[in-house]
Amino acid sequence: MIESNQGINHFNNSVQKPCVLVVDDETLICWSLRSALMNKGFEVITATSFKDGIREIYSRNFDVLIADLKLDESDGFNVIMEARNKNPLIKTIIITAFGDDNSRYKADELDVNLFVEKPLNLSEMVHSVSLLIKKKTPPF
Repeated sequence: MIESNQGINHFNNSVQKPCVLVVDDETLICWSLRSALMNKGFEVITATSFKDGIREIYSRNFDVLIADLKLDESDGFNVIMEARNKNPLIKTIIITAFGDDNSRYKADELDVNLFVEKPLNLSEMVHSVSLLIKKKTPPF
């Protein structure tokens, strides 16, 4: 998906761009989120497996983690717990095609900032990440 550059980029003037990690085993989801977020001035790293996601978590600092609930060897909740072991202040988003009450309850217990069901609306995701970076709660 290609987005227009007409929106104002609030992050280009900062010394360091906000950094987002996307962990999803669907390559298209990673590519789409990476493109949309980079277009708005974020630095974005993607990982398509649990192991790669954990490796990225310990290789650098991230402001926001977007993790798919269902991953190859584990789940997004375990990715979030690992990320919080390194950085307790990281903002977190779970994305899933399998949203149910148990998953929502666990996300709530882990203080996940946002629980989003697929299919994703890329502009809403970018807006939510922007709000999380500014330490506000997304409106949905």
